[in-house]
Amino acid sequence: GARTRYPARVREHVRSQAVETVRACARHAATVDVPICLENQRTKPDIRRFTATPDRLASVLEAVGVGPDALRVTLDVGHAKASGIEYERFVDRFGDRIHLVHLHDNDGETDAHDPLPSFRSVGADIGAPYNVLEMKSRADIDRSL
Repeated sequence: GARTRYPARVREHVRSQAVETVRACARHAATVDVPICLENQRTKPDIRRFTATPDRLASVLEAVGVGPDALRVTLDVGHAKASGIEYERFVDRFGDRIHLVHLHDNDGETDAHDPLPSFRSVGADIGAPYNVLEMKSRADIDRSL
């Protein structure tokens, strides 16, 4: 993302460079039959993240213009929660395009990567082919289990 204190022209330049980079990566990935995923970021007060909300993520995917076979979505449920967004809003918006889920928890403000004991039901609710427990330690994973 671009810092909000930068002028609009700088933020737009940064966004266009990000879109071009993702497009180039996705096009190459398609030629080698490897999908890549664009992840939802968490919001931060001083930075405008390009993929933090369902609308922003959709806007970037649309700007990149590469189909869902080559460019998919990683849904990070912890980033959604830390951004005050229910992960279900991403599921409603992107559905089958969600290829990978990062499963972890937090207090709704920080990106703490805490244990998520409900990971099974959250993963089943999202229905992506791949799920990753994204915690800080083996003990955190044990606590989730």
